[in-house]
Amino acid sequence: MPSPGGVGHGCVVVATYTDNARNATKDDRERPAFEHLLADLHRGHAFTAGPLPGVVAVADDRLYRRPEDLIRFMAALTANTGRVYVDRDGLRDPYSKEGTLAAAGALEGASAEERMRSRRVRDWHWSRAMDGR
Repeated sequence: MPSPGGVGHGCVVVATYTDNARNATKDDRERPAFEHLLADLHRGHAFTAGPLPGVVAVADDRLYRRPEDLIRFMAALTANTGRVYVDRDGLRDPYSKEGTLAAAGALEGASAEERMRSRRVRDWHWSRAMDGR
């Protein structure tokens, strides 16, 4: 799930994985690109692109919004040593305590954002109902 434009940190985009317009918060949602990314990371390479030395993401919440997805992603990313993770905040070491804590913090932020979004939608529906729509 590469960042648009310049990637930085010496990274070269070799494959793109995107599940745009798919909600990542529901248990029953299929996210084929996310599953494909995990499979490629476990395998160590993308079939058509070669080795995957890490992941560049637009934002953490584009990868995971549920603890289960974070656990699966981190397991796949760290399946091979020496990989990196880069997002808009910069380079993160997925093997370090700090990198793991940053991922957990991003998960909490994504969860909070989802709760606020759900409340806004619920309030909007309630307002429409009160207006007779």
